[in-house]
Formats: sequence, structure tokens, C-alpha cells
Amino acid sequence: MANPNLCKIRFYDADVGYENLWAEKSAHQNHAYVIKSIPYFIYEISVDDVVKAITDEEDGVLSYADAEFRDAVNCRYPGR
Repeated sequence: MANPNLCKIRFYDADVGYENLWAEKSAHQNHAYVIKSIPYFIYEISVDDVVKAITDEEDGVLSYADAEFRDAVNCRYPGR
């Protein structure tokens, strides 16, 4: 059975284009999502990293915005 708490977040890389990763909404912070799939093209983001994502106003797709949220599981900052 599929997990109803998962959603896709769109990431962009200038060299490869777009990649969508599965994520779960964090209960602790607004716009915070916990990455639940393994990135193939996007570097510096890993499973269980917490990222900020917002809905793109042009196409309505949930898109990566920042990696400033502290990941309580791994105690590290993604992207640094």
C-alpha cells in the first residue's frame, strides 16, 4: 500500500535538469520536508535530510527552496 504522507519535491540542477524526490511533510516546521528517496542526479541531498520546499506559483509544483533546516536524525546541514 502506498504511503499517503509522501509527496514529490522537484529539484533543479543546471547540468542535468529536473529530478523529483519523494518526501514526507515535517510535523515540526512549516514548508519542511524529510527526503525519503535516494537522489540520482542531485548532489548534497540525502535520504532523511530536511529541506524547505514551496509550491511554484507558475505551475503549482512543490519545488525545493533551501536546505537550511537542521536534520535532527543525522545532525547535519545538507548542502554544506
